[in-house]
Parts: sequence; structure tokens; C-alpha cells
Amino acid sequence: MAKIKPDPSSNKQKQANENTTVPKPGIDRKILTANEIKKKLKANSWLIDEATPYIKKMYNLLDEKNIMLFLTDSEGCIIHIESSAVTLSALTSKYIIPGSFPPANTSLYLSVEKAIEIPKEHTAQGTES
Repeated sequence: MAKIKPDPSSNKQKQANENTTVPKPGIDRKILTANEIKKKLKANSWLIDEATPYIKKMYNLLDEKNIMLFLTDSEGCIIHIESSAVTLSALTSKYIIPGSFPPANTSLYLSVEKAIEIPKEHTAQGTES
């Protein structure tokens, strides 16, 4: 019986496939320039204008001290935040502002990531330190 030599090109292809990382769906955390932030907020101004009254109404119906409501675009970029002044100050100190992306490994990040993956309403609870 004749021995069949393995095709060396198939091994190279197999190694290339093993070393290739497939991008995970979710939030691509980018650092936006001031100009990119302005463009993003302007492009989503219709969504902000339409959603803000409902977000404010929800915020007023809930405990106004310990709640944060976020509106993001389809990429996960925060485009509007509704919260108390104290909470907003704490968020701002961590650079969680309109035009930014949620910090990785936080309940906010996971919530937004899930909402992007599953195009319907999504809520997550958790504590952040």
C-alpha cells in the first residue's frame, strides 16, 4: 500500500485558521475625536429629540436618586444620559459622557452589548465601584 504524504499547504491553512481571531460581536470601544462626537450626536439628534421626553418621564417615575438611564446608538456609543446631578458628576469623572463608549467589564457595558446583540429592550442590574 502506498503512503500518502500530507499536503503541507493544508497544515499551513489549518494553522492560519487557528491563529486568526474572529471579532466578537458587541461594542467596539473607540476613542472619538471632538469632531467625531459632534457628528455622531448630530446624526442621532432626531433619536435624542424623540426619546428624551420618554426617558425623562421614566426617570421621574422611578427613584430619581439612584437611577441612570442611557440612550445609545447602534454601535453602543452613549448619546444621552438621564440621572441626578450627583450621579451625573460621578459618571463624568469616569468619562462616561455622551459621545463615549461604556467602560469594559461593567454592567453598563454588558447591558449595551446585549441590547446590540438582541435588538429589543434589555435591562441589567448591578453595582459598580
